[in-house]
Amino acid sequence: DLARGRRVNVLVTHEGYVPSWVEGVEAPTAKPLVVVLEPASRLRGRVEDVSGEPVPGASVRMRPAPPPPGTVGVKVRRSENTADVEAGHDGAFAFAEVAPGAVTLEASAEGFLPPEPVELQVPPNGEVQDVRLVLGRGAVVSGWITAPGGEPVAGARARVGAVQSESDAEGRYRLAGVPRGLTGLAVSHPAYKGKTQQVDVQPGENRVDLTLEKGTTVAGRVVDEAGEPRPGAEVTLRNRSERGPRGYRASSGADGRFELLAVADGSFDLEAETGGFAPAVHPSVIEVAGRDVDGIEMVLRRGAILSGRVLGLDPGQMAAVEVTAERAGRPARSATVDHTGRYEIAALEAGDWHLRARLAGGRREADAWVAIAPGDREVERDLKLGGGLALGGLVLIEDRPLPRSHVSLRGLDVTAERGVTTDHQGAFRFEDLEPGRYRVEVTHSERMLSQSEDLELTEDHEVVIEIATAVLTGTVVAAGSGEGVAEALVYLQRFLGGDEPGPLTTVGTNAAGSFVTASLAPGRYRLTVRGDGYAQEERIVDVEVGVPAEPLTIELDPTEGLALTVRRTAGEPPVWATVVVLDEGGRPVHVEEPRLSDRGLGFLQQVPPGRWNLLVKAAGSASTIARATVPGKRLEVTLPSGAALTVRVPALIESRAAAALTLTAVDGAPYLGVNPGGFIQRSWPLAGGAVTVADVPAGAWRLQVTAADGRVWSGSVSTNGEAATSAVIE
Repeated sequence: DLARGRRVNVLVTHEGYVPSWVEGVEAPTAKPLVVVLEPASRLRGRVEDVSGEPVPGASVRMRPAPPPPGTVGVKVRRSENTADVEAGHDGAFAFAEVAPGAVTLEASAEGFLPPEPVELQVPPNGEVQDVRLVLGRGAVVSGWITAPGGEPVAGARARVGAVQSESDAEGRYRLAGVPRGLTGLAVSHPAYKGKTQQVDVQPGENRVDLTLEKGTTVAGRVVDEAGEPRPGAEVTLRNRSERGPRGYRASSGADGRFELLAVADGSFDLEAETGGFAPAVHPSVIEVAGRDVDGIEMVLRRGAILSGRVLGLDPGQMAAVEVTAERAGRPARSATVDHTGRYEIAALEAGDWHLRARLAGGRREADAWVAIAPGDREVERDLKLGGGLALGGLVLIEDRPLPRSHVSLRGLDVTAERGVTTDHQGAFRFEDLEPGRYRVEVTHSERMLSQSEDLELTEDHEVVIEIATAVLTGTVVAAGSGEGVAEALVYLQRFLGGDEPGPLTTVGTNAAGSFVTASLAPGRYRLTVRGDGYAQEERIVDVEVGVPAEPLTIELDPTEGLALTVRRTAGEPPVWATVVVLDEGGRPVHVEEPRLSDRGLGFLQQVPPGRWNLLVKAAGSASTIARATVPGKRLEVTLPSGAALTVRVPALIESRAAAALTLTAVDGAPYLGVNPGGFIQRSWPLAGGAVTVADVPAGAWRLQVTAADGRVWSGSVSTNGEAATSAVIE
C-alpha cells in the first residue's frame, strides 16, 4: 500500500545479525531489493562502584570508536550507530547485536562520576565478556534557595556541569555526583535573576545556600487592529547583544497582557505572533536597565492570504506536494494542497516572499517570487510543475553506487538552488529546470567526500559522476627542532576557478604531528597549516588518483603573535572577531577568529611576523582595517556600527537570470564583506530581485547590479550605520 513515487527507508532486522538500512527506495521497485545481513557479535559486562558493589540502573552507552587523531575521511557504517542499555539489579548489561570493530563504552548513574570511556575491539561473529565499568561516587552539594526576604524559592534549577536538580516547595535542592574541586554552581528561575557561585567542592556533603534577586519585568498588551486583546499570542524578547541570555518568551493572557520575567539589562527586539495574524515587530528597541518596563503595545494585523494552484500533476500526486513561502529573516510558512492542487497560506506580512512547490524527494520543484505590498489582503499565484528540462544521474565510488550522498544543483547564469539525496542505487534526478549553466556538487558527510563539476543544460541530460579518491599524508614539525606539532590544523581547499572558495577538508594532527586524509578528491589544493604559537604555512599541492603522493613535511616557524583589543563604537566588545591578515597588495594571507574577553581582549596566536593590514569584523558591526606590526604592542581596534542594506531591482523579480550586487564608496574603494571563516565577499547574489547586505557602515555608496545576461542597473544610496536602509534601482 505504498504511494507510487514516494521514497522510503527500509530497516531489516533479524536476531543474531546486525541491523541493515536500505535508504531512498522508491516505490514500486524495478527489481527485488537485495539486503545482506552481517552476523552480529555480543558484548556483556558489569557496572560496579570502586568497592566492587553493583550499580543497578546505570546507563551504558555504546558507540563506534573514533578514528585515530590525524585521520579524516574514514567511512562510518550505518549499523554502528549509538546504542543504550540499562544495567540490571546485579549491575549486568548486555548488547546482543554489535557490529564487529572498535567500540567505546560509557557508563553513568545518579550520584556517580562518569569514568573515562573504555575502548574495545569486537571480533566478527563472536562475544566479548566480563567488561567492567567502574564508577566512583561524587560529592553532594545541597542547600536552600531563598528570595531576599527569606521566603523559599520553589522550582529553581540548580546545576553543576551535567548534574542538575530543582528546588522543592521549601526551596531545598540537592546535587549528587558532583566532581570535587573548584566549580561553578549555577541557579536559574523564570522570575528571578540568574546567579552563579564558585564552590570548592569537598568529599561528602557540601552546604551552599543562595539568595536570588527579583528580576526585571517587561510587560504590555497584545491587541489587534481594532484594539481588541489577543489572548494566546507568543511574545518573544530577543537580545541584540552576543553576550547574556539570547531571549525570553511569554504568552498573552485573556486580556492580551503579557509579562516577561527576570530580564537581564540590555537592548532587545520585541516580537509577537499568533494564528491568523502576521507576526508583529515592535518599531522601537526595548531598553532594559534595572527597572521594570511596562505599557508596551503590540498590534497584530491580519496580513495577506497567498493562494493559488499547483499545476502539471495528477490528482494522486497532490498529497506528496509541499508548498512553502519564505522571507529573509523569517521561518518558512507551509500550506496543505488539496486533490485539485489548491493551496492557501494566510497571515503573510508585506515583503518579498519566495514561493515554492516541491514534490516529495525534491526532484521536481517550481518556484516564484511574490511581492506583497502593505495593505494587500489577497494575492494569487499559480505554480506549474513540469515542462522544464530534466537532469538525472548516478553517483559511483570505486565502481560501486554511493547511496545517501547529497547532490546539490546551483545555477550559474540562472537563479536555481536544488538538492536531493541519492537512493540505494546511487541515483538522483532533477526535473523542471530552466536551460542554462549549472554546478553539480556531490558531498557525503560520513565519508568526508566532495566533488563538483559544471555543465551546460540545453536538453534532458544523464550524467555519471564517478568519485575518485586519493590519500594525502604528511607531518607538521617545528622549524629548527623538527619536533612534531600536535593538534595543528591542516586545511585543504580545492580550486574551482575564479574567486569562489571550493570544498574544504580539515584534519588535525596527532601527537606526533602526523595526519592522513583517507578520501580526498583529486585536483589542485591550497594547503594551509595553523598551529598555536606558530606562523601559518601555505602551499599548493596536486593530488592524483593512483599516484601515491610522497608524504609532506611542513615546517612551522614560531611567532610571538599579537595582542589586540576589539570594541564596538559604543564600547561593548563582541564575543568573537574575525581577523583577516592582508599583505601590501591586499591579498589575504592568514585568518584567525579569536574569542574575546568581556573587556574585548584577544590574542592572535598564529599571525606571522611583519607589517600587515588587518581586516577586522564582528557580527553586528561593520568591518574596519587596522595597521599592525608583529611582534608589536597591543592593537586597539574600534569597529564602526553597521546596519542592513536591502537593494531591490523590480525588473529582476520575475526574471530567472542570476545577478550580483557590488558596493563602491565615493573614493572608489569597494565594500568588502567578511564571512565566518575569513572569506572576503566582494559581491552579493540577488534572489527574487532583492538582496540584503548585513552590517554596512555609514557612507555614500554607488550600487551596481550586473545580471548574467549582460544587463546592468546602477544607483546610489546613503547609509547612517544605525538604521536599516532600502534602495530600489529601476
